[in-house]
Amino acid sequence: DLYEECLDLQRKSSDKPPIAQSVQAILKKLPPMNLHVITQLIQFLYRVSTYSDKNKMVPKNLAVCFGPDLLRAKEETLTSVMKDMPVAIDFLAFLISNFESYFSLYGSLMRTE
Repeated sequence: DLYEECLDLQRKSSDKPPIAQSVQAILKKLPPMNLHVITQLIQFLYRVSTYSDKNKMVPKNLAVCFGPDLLRAKEETLTSVMKDMPVAIDFLAFLISNFESYFSLYGSLMRTE
């Protein structure tokens, strides 16, 4: 389950950014259309964050708004949401902050089948 992989990666690297190869390995597992959509969305959120001096929407704030919809477990309980959501938000904030590093190679992430 990619949701769990994202959370596990973020938990393992709570004191440092997630490892580049691990993030790219997760992204490569997405179906091509999902990868395209998430790339476009993260690019948009990154661009919004570049105006944070005016709109106060730093990557963490954007992740708080979008994280609950973008990173969800297949089955959720109130306890699991309360435990997992801060980790999911940190993972999404990391992706937004590092858009240029992880998604600039978008073409290389696309699988050729």
